[in-house]
Amino acid sequence: GLVHAFETWVDKQNGAGENGPGTREPDGGLKKKYCMYTGGVVNEVNQTHDIKLVLQELVALICNHFGWQIAHVLIPDASGITRSAKIWKIPSSQLNSKFAQMSESDEFAPGTGLPGRVYQSKKLEWIYNVTLDTNFPRAQAAKELGLVSGVALPLLSRKREVLMVIEYFANREQKPEASFCTILEQCGQIIGKLIISEKISHSST
Repeated sequence: GLVHAFETWVDKQNGAGENGPGTREPDGGLKKKYCMYTGGVVNEVNQTHDIKLVLQELVALICNHFGWQIAHVLIPDASGITRSAKIWKIPSSQLNSKFAQMSESDEFAPGTGLPGRVYQSKKLEWIYNVTLDTNFPRAQAAKELGLVSGVALPLLSRKREVLMVIEYFANREQKPEASFCTILEQCGQIIGKLIISEKISHSST
């Protein structure tokens, strides 16, 4: 299933090959296991036809395995204003925090805040310390919650239109890691394509 395939991928990135921790498998094995994971995402959507459910499971898996505390999904409108989709992976004790409230009520214009920057650049954006960033309107609320690093990526259509933005936050400084960035970007591409296909299938019925 999706969880098992993801855990296999993470073990591989951590150097735990089939011969035990610290061993590396040939590139072909790595590619095979990555395909198992991405295939699991596709199958999950095909079976449930519920993008929201898959997104919630996906961001929770990524947070749990890569050590990020919060994930949040936002959707832009036709004018480029990005707003909360109210899809979260967040500790229940933080649901009513100022940070969560601002994240759900604020509107991010293109270039403004982390979601707006991602919408404008159409690529992954990383902030080492959101509490010190001059273009992060939720800085004080993030500080109160103990958040430090933030990263966000776009989910793009085939025409490179931003369908969604997913942001992640950690309570310590996180440096960009190739495996983490790769899996975020690849999952973004896959889910973006699946959102389009779901819209097309619904419009044709």
